[in-house]
Amino acid sequence: MGQGAKILLTNKTPYTWKKTHQDSYQMAEWNSHFPETVFPGTSVYVYTEFEEGVTITEKDDNGTIEYTFEETGESFQILAGYVDEGDIRIFFKNIQTLQNAKGSTITIGSQRKQYYSQYEDLFVNFTIVKTSVGYITIARDQNNPDWMKYVSEDKNLAQLTIPGTHDSCTYTLKNGILDTMSSDILADVFAGMVALIPALSVFLPVGAITAEIIKNITICQTMDISTQLYKGIRFLDIRLGKKDGDLYAYHGGIYLNLTFKDVLDATYDFLQKYPSETVIMSINKDGDGDDISGLVESAIESNYNMWYGVEKKDNKISWTKFDIPNLKDARKKIVLLRRFGDNTTQMGINASTLIWPDNGTNPVPPVVNYNNLDFYIQDNYQPYYLWNLDSKFDDHAKKLIDASKTDKSNTLYINFMSGTGGVYPQTLANGYMANFIGTNGKLFENYVPQQQQSSNVVTEKLGIIPMDFPETPYNGAVIGQLISLNSFTDPS
Repeated sequence: MGQGAKILLTNKTPYTWKKTHQDSYQMAEWNSHFPETVFPGTSVYVYTEFEEGVTITEKDDNGTIEYTFEETGESFQILAGYVDEGDIRIFFKNIQTLQNAKGSTITIGSQRKQYYSQYEDLFVNFTIVKTSVGYITIARDQNNPDWMKYVSEDKNLAQLTIPGTHDSCTYTLKNGILDTMSSDILADVFAGMVALIPALSVFLPVGAITAEIIKNITICQTMDISTQLYKGIRFLDIRLGKKDGDLYAYHGGIYLNLTFKDVLDATYDFLQKYPSETVIMSINKDGDGDDISGLVESAIESNYNMWYGVEKKDNKISWTKFDIPNLKDARKKIVLLRRFGDNTTQMGINASTLIWPDNGTNPVPPVVNYNNLDFYIQDNYQPYYLWNLDSKFDDHAKKLIDASKTDKSNTLYINFMSGTGGVYPQTLANGYMANFIGTNGKLFENYVPQQQQSSNVVTEKLGIIPMDFPETPYNGAVIGQLISLNSFTDPS
């Protein structure tokens, strides 16, 4: 292990895929590991290795597998080569998709993470979906700007699997915001962070604090809002605070040099270009201080028609709906998940601190808010250390995943993959050397069948899954994998 490729294929078409061609050079496991048949509604997990030895070099390894749809004669090929430490491509030999022309080739994975002299396996995923208007593909290294277009408009948002980001605005920290702060200010910032996350005082002594360390503790994203949305993210976690009479993005008291208007403009622009989509926006007040309700509503007023449940009467906006909508009512709109205010605040879906567990997991039955909406929330965020990295997924996230998969109701599941404490958020999300694949990696591999051919239905409701650094590991494969779990429109 460590010099091969893990390939996850998912057949979300009504057709049986039959292996009709295979060949390889210096990849002895290639031909034998791909099954002869991939049935509709199933996933296949294949492992193969590039070969290298005293007289063998990986650089000319190659392999081809062709699958043909038995009922239609359409076909595609999976191609392996050795470019940039491994390379997996898809050749659309005799099939046309809505994103890919017949005869075109796309790369679905070409990089592996290196740990000193060791490489991780190259992990890629590829899904073909048959919708009422044609085939779509979902794959690693692919943007997914309009995936909701192919989901039934009668689906309630609570019945979907929705990839999201935690502390969505912290990507601005990579631009050197903290570098201009004095050591005294950095110490004050760190003291505020310790008040929220006491484990940090054990993890790092105050005297060792630098701008780079605080950045690594605080940053949870590298993609900006627009990039997140184009990748397929549909849940944004926005933390706001007042500054000079305006609303700005904050994280743990750290100013992120981003206005609320900047966030809204990026979201509005995306929804104008892709009106089939919706964005669930969780808005929370960062830290203590004045209520932000008035400023939030003022910011919304200029584009009230882009928000679910808002009308304008007598030159004043009015919130008329506080429920979890069906997709048809939410398309081209932002759905507000409100974590500020209280039960008297009439804005969006009430998910205020009255029902939000701090650093915990809801008990059974789920919490019910004043509008009779059911929630399950898992937001256990600390403390995690190098010796208990598996705990976040195994002891918290997976429990809620297992509950959501069998829940056919409109209970809204919000299952955070994020965490910190005695490690940086990126360590927990992305993994630690070769010993831990990261919470995002564990989330991805939770949907890899243990057998080559699985009879499990590949449509599952997981709810909203906010992640830190969802582009890692596997270059964003987890985003596409979550999207592919949804039920798309019935084939025609």
